Amino acid sequence: MKKRILATLVVAVAAALAVPAAAQAAYVPGATATVSSTSVGPGGSFTFTATAGFFAPGEPVLLTLTGEDGASGTITAAAVTSKTATLTASPEGSLSAVVTLPSDATGAYTISAVGQTSGQGATLTVNAVTSSATGTGTGGGLAGTGQTFPVAIAWFGGGVLILGVALVVVLGIVRRNRTSMGS
Repeated sequence: MKKRILATLVVAVAAALAVPAAAQAAYVPGATATVSSTSVGPGGSFTFTATAGFFAPGEPVLLTLTGEDGASGTITAAAVTSKTATLTASPEGSLSAVVTLPSDATGAYTISAVGQTSGQGATLTVNAVTSSATGTGTGGGLAGTGQTFPVAIAWFGGGVLILGVALVVVLGIVRRNRTSMGS
């Protein structure tokens, strides 16, 4: 009986600690996608950057530029120039590409990047402006919810609570068995 109870407790502890670790395996805190400027003049360039961990290591990433006359724009990285380009993320999962708007660009342009293996993606907007207005935009990653409590501590606390309940149940069963054997 003791071996059965001990085996049950070991399995419960392993499950409580293994599941949260597996669920958090793909998430890299702070991984983001950005553009160097959200306002670019016609014919101007900006850099699309995804930080380490945003994409899976070495995965192909499809970048697409859309907007008014987006077909005249270019995406350049490692001697590849087109309105759509498939680039390869670095071994750390980062990516960088220079995007040039058409010489007659007006309005909003969208640069989207989608990892072909992970499905992780980002869509960012850049405005073609004739003035000197500039800005920096970020996108992708996870939305901030205001919660800063570490997830691992919450899972650990939940696991300890479950173990405590299991211990109370096991002690109650042992006590009932001892009482019935003594009568």
